[in-house]
Amino acid sequence: MEIDDKKEKLMREIAQKYDLRLVLLFGSQVDGKQLHNESDFDVAYLSKRKLDLMEEAKMMLAMTPYFHNDNIDLVNLKNAAPLLYYAVFDKCQVLFQEDELLFPTLRIYAFRKFVEMQPIYELQRQRLKEYAKKIGEKYGI
Repeated sequence: MEIDDKKEKLMREIAQKYDLRLVLLFGSQVDGKQLHNESDFDVAYLSKRKLDLMEEAKMMLAMTPYFHNDNIDLVNLKNAAPLLYYAVFDKCQVLFQEDELLFPTLRIYAFRKFVEMQPIYELQRQRLKEYAKKIGEKYGI
């Protein structure tokens, strides 16, 4: 996504209003896969304070002119599970950052956390596979 001066100013105003430290676009709008007219905009954010549901809704509304679309999904990075956190930072576009060290620092953290969690994900995958096999045998699937 191209960011002109007008968009940059708008996102800066949104960030200031909602005390945001970082705003990232991720998902299909960044990687270009399966884009269609109804594609949503996946936006991850990190705020200085906890935003309630009403504030998040207002923030999405404020972002509508930025994306020229009201189909926006928000992810609060403070609440994101490690896999989602990794997916966000794996392929994203910075729309706003409070300081230039914030994004690279959090990206390193996301990758480190993902690597640390790999044994747990592998164990989980193995157990699900075993469970599916048992269910298949039980019901002849």
